[in-house]
Amino acid sequence: MTQPQTLPLAAVYEGTTWEGINSVTLERPAGTPLNLTSAQPRMTYYTVGERRERLNLAVGAGIQLTNAAGGVFRVLPQVLPLAAGLYYWEIIVTLSTGEIVPIFAGTQEITRIGIAS
Repeated sequence: MTQPQTLPLAAVYEGTTWEGINSVTLERPAGTPLNLTSAQPRMTYYTVGERRERLNLAVGAGIQLTNAAGGVFRVLPQVLPLAAGLYYWEIIVTLSTGEIVPIFAGTQEITRIGIAS
């Protein structure tokens, strides 16, 4: 299985709008776009240390396909409904063939207002 690329995400204050991820373009190793027309990109947040799902974002619910045939999507700016804490997250794409492709992974801190990290 392909390993996801580590992508750092800035901390965000609890209850405020996170800027999202503006644009992701997926390509095959040969440089051709990965057609996402029948694919399902998903971003999942887990509590660090527990590996317990806390939030799932998908197309129509926080993720937008901006050019499916060209392999382009984005994670929309939004208020993440997560309590203050440290979260592990990952973005995977499930292709129409059933193949699961890990794209990005990392951690993100949700901080209480008034407590800078």
